[in-house]
Amino acid sequence: MGNKLFRILFITFILLVIPLAQASAKNCNICHKTITGRWWSSDQNKNIFMCDPCARKAPENICQVCGKSILGQYRYWDGKWSRRFCKECKATYPYCCDCYFPVTDYNYPDPSVPTCLRCRKTAVTTREQLNNLFNAVKLNVGRNLGISLPMSAYQVKFCQVSSMPASPAGPGYDTVNFGYFLPHGERFENAEILLAPGMTTFLAYGMLAHEYGHACHYYLNRNCANAPGIFQEGFCEWVAYKSFNDSAAAARYAQNNKTKKSNYSQGFKMMQWLEREYGVSGTIDYVRTYTDFPRSYYSKVNNSCYMQTGHKRSLQSAFTVPLFL
Repeated sequence: MGNKLFRILFITFILLVIPLAQASAKNCNICHKTITGRWWSSDQNKNIFMCDPCARKAPENICQVCGKSILGQYRYWDGKWSRRFCKECKATYPYCCDCYFPVTDYNYPDPSVPTCLRCRKTAVTTREQLNNLFNAVKLNVGRNLGISLPMSAYQVKFCQVSSMPASPAGPGYDTVNFGYFLPHGERFENAEILLAPGMTTFLAYGMLAHEYGHACHYYLNRNCANAPGIFQEGFCEWVAYKSFNDSAAAARYAQNNKTKKSNYSQGFKMMQWLEREYGVSGTIDYVRTYTDFPRSYYSKVNNSCYMQTGHKRSLQSAFTVPLFL
């Protein structure tokens, strides 16, 4: 009787427990063998696995989006195999607004601001986050540039990209807005700053600081609306850059401004020339007095076609090329 019961339990173990263990086993996407020890997974696609030997021997052979072997060109952003992807996935999926990794899901607050799973952890989506970020911008601009405006955090609002005010037409501008400053008359108590939800903390801070720069420009010189777009946007980019207390973040913001010829990047370059010539306080006095750069600056950048007016800020103009290439 005891032997019969033992045989029944043994057969039950074979039929039930072993198949469950096999079902939970992971197969390496490179060598296709069952992984028995340490394994690696993609932070973007949790269904992709690599055994430890394959991960150490040939990390560049697998796309972390589709899981297929990479043949030919591939790209990555942080030097780690877990962020490599093939050119097919690059062409198929939208890219993250911050790290430019292909985004395979669409669970983010604004369809026009895609973020990957990793960058989504720092996305600004709540009223409290927005308040804290604006207060940090206002504090840093006051400390670093000596400009303080009678604006509160509750004058900053989330706005879907599809509902943003229209952009001014003309060269040097993009077609989509991710932030916008609305003066609403002479009183700053009525002014508003609009920001697209879902951007990472770094992008949201830079965007808020830029739009706050428009408010600073309006505060310093009420004739700023008559200034060419390259002067307006260049000043706002300079304000945003100077507001970063972290040197690495400031360097990244400046680097991103070198990626494209636009009112933002070219104007920022010319504002840096003003700062080198007059210093920070002298640059602010210049903006308070004048509404355009010295004519000699335009010949240096060969950029007279960007002399357009307007109050817009586009994510793509400042963050077109990924930082890590």
